[in-house]
Amino acid sequence: MARSRASGAWGRILPAVVLGLLSLGPPAFAAPQPFRIVSAEEAPTNYTRDGRFTGITTDIVEAMLAEAGLEAVIEVYPWARAYDIALKEPNVLIFTAGRTQERVDLGFGFIGPVTTRKHTLYKKAGSPLAITSLEDLRRQGLLVGAMRGDWREKHLRDKGVAVKDVTSHGQSLKMLQEGRIDLVALSDLELAENLLISGVDRRALEPAFVFQELDAYILVSKGSSPESYAKLRAAFAALRDRGFLETTAGKWSGLLGLPLGYDAAKGIHYLPEPAR
Repeated sequence: MARSRASGAWGRILPAVVLGLLSLGPPAFAAPQPFRIVSAEEAPTNYTRDGRFTGITTDIVEAMLAEAGLEAVIEVYPWARAYDIALKEPNVLIFTAGRTQERVDLGFGFIGPVTTRKHTLYKKAGSPLAITSLEDLRRQGLLVGAMRGDWREKHLRDKGVAVKDVTSHGQSLKMLQEGRIDLVALSDLELAENLLISGVDRRALEPAFVFQELDAYILVSKGSSPESYAKLRAAFAALRDRGFLETTAGKWSGLLGLPLGYDAAKGIHYLPEPAR
């Protein structure tokens, strides 16, 4: 059984040997290695709801582990800390994260897609800000709130945009209402639940500019066990083929009150509501 942590060298070696003997047969050294699993509070894909860590991707990860016959403790940290662990250690599974070229170059593996989101800059309702490009942000000297360690923070900084990094999306939404920042970087999938968590009224903000549409994945760190990675990918494919992801989209559509759908190319995504 895979656990997130083991004490001492034998605590790490023996479970792998036992797993190899029980499930794969000899030789024992071919056994898949256990994964350390890390995540962060980012509704609605991975977050605490009604006292339990859950979410769209959390459901998928838990089902994938069960399908693969593995157990693990999901460790929850601020995103920057979770991502740092995944950068530095092999055999780490982290979710949910966009597939960016930088992450490909860093050697991450990808399982999914699990979601696709339209990443949007939101402004206070009634604000006269007019934005048609990221160049407008630079030209107007606007300050954007983005979660520390999130790819959107780096993307905006790399484009020369002034960014106020925060520990959560809820913090940036509150700062927007207080007039401490001009815009918030969020996505269509994340918005509703983060408004609910932060206590900000949906009517208090409006979209200003969609700057990217990006699919998101469960990431596997560089240097991870190829056998374990293959086993998890096979488990994800089995869930997909059985319709589990469509069922998950329906479940969370009801829980969140959002029109969600699923297809293999985009994962779970927001369905535009029909025009009235």
